[in-house]
Amino acid sequence: MKKEIQLAAKQCILEGKTKQETYEALKDRFKIPPTKIAEIVEAMVTLKAKSKYSKLNWFLIILLSLVALIKIIGLYTSIREGQTNQVSFLQLINIVINLLLIWGLATYHPFVHRILIMGIILGLVHSLKEFVYSEFNALIFFCLLIDATIVILGFYLNSKLHPMYRIVKETYKDDRGEDKTRMVIKFKD
Repeated sequence: MKKEIQLAAKQCILEGKTKQETYEALKDRFKIPPTKIAEIVEAMVTLKAKSKYSKLNWFLIILLSLVALIKIIGLYTSIREGQTNQVSFLQLINIVINLLLIWGLATYHPFVHRILIMGIILGLVHSLKEFVYSEFNALIFFCLLIDATIVILGFYLNSKLHPMYRIVKETYKDDRGEDKTRMVIKFKD
């Protein structure tokens, strides 16, 4: 059922509909709780949002690619110096994760910005520890600056590409003309 809803939502988005229009088109079509449909729609990126934020998303991809390149150079240096151990294997896994994140950003995969933010923050904590407890190193400082930029840009893009839906009270008139209140789901497109 979830896959069917995702396909229907994707079709609506590809037709140029907003998230609100997509939600409204799907809520009566599928007999599941409205919040479940809203969560699926929330994960989608509208054509308007893709167009508006594509340059910033590509800038984020370039920054993450730079991080991946620095890590590849570091891995190459470790191997060349004969330091092939568990650290090299972990560096390789880290590079693969970076490449998967780049792919996710390029394809606007749902929630990749959130995953990226969490991963970078964890790495940032480790890098800060190195930066604070060692002599000044321009490369570590440069990497910290890139990581901080990625986190800030990731938060911003996540809020713009995947804005959270809200449940709000709405007043309406029932069949007898009396004012009633109901809860409705609203998207900020």
